Amino acid sequence: MKKNIEKALIFAISVLIAKIVAEKIFNLVIGYRDSINPYLSTVLGMLIILLMFTPILTFMNQLLSKVTKSYLKVSKKVAKKSHQGLYVGACIALVILYFIYLNSWYHINVITQLKQAVFSA
Repeated sequence: MKKNIEKALIFAISVLIAKIVAEKIFNLVIGYRDSINPYLSTVLGMLIILLMFTPILTFMNQLLSKVTKSYLKVSKKVAKKSHQGLYVGACIALVILYFIYLNSWYHINVITQLKQAVFSA
């Protein structure tokens, strides 16, 4: 049962990290799109996605799986009971990813807002 939960957590965290990295790369590469015809830009963007992201996501999936697995193992060792460490480590990773997605999608910086709330009170 714990192995299945661990695999699910590794998969979820890996997918979320891969999406963030792919989105950043896409924004860097597709920055030219405003200077050319939107129909041509769309075709070029789709080709870039296929040519670039397929090998990148394959590589990232392997890399992120290893990194996530290592992170969760360290989390297990830090806690006295291995399943508690796994859950705490996964929760911390998911909260960090939540903050990154919130900033990426809505330009809301939680750390800045927390600083303002603490120092303005």
